[in-house]
Amino acid sequence: MNGFGFLLRRISNNNIIDSIPSSLGDLEHLLKLNLSRNHITGFIPAEFANLRSVMDIDLSNNQLSSLIPQELNQLQNMVSLNFLLC
Repeated sequence: MNGFGFLLRRISNNNIIDSIPSSLGDLEHLLKLNLSRNHITGFIPAEFANLRSVMDIDLSNNQLSSLIPQELNQLQNMVSLNFLLC
């Protein structure tokens, strides 16, 4: 995936019923990730720390654990991180 810039938007409201795959952390050039308003459960993968270019992550309105991986502190480009009502 090196050399590609991805803008991933609006994977929201799709009734996704599962956990977040750690493989999303492989998209290191991802700019925006919106998985809001689904039925996602479990934890936020520590592999999200590999999303070096990400500026916005929206995981609101899911059933995620309230634990935020400490590794996310490494995301220097992060502007917005939304976990409202997880």
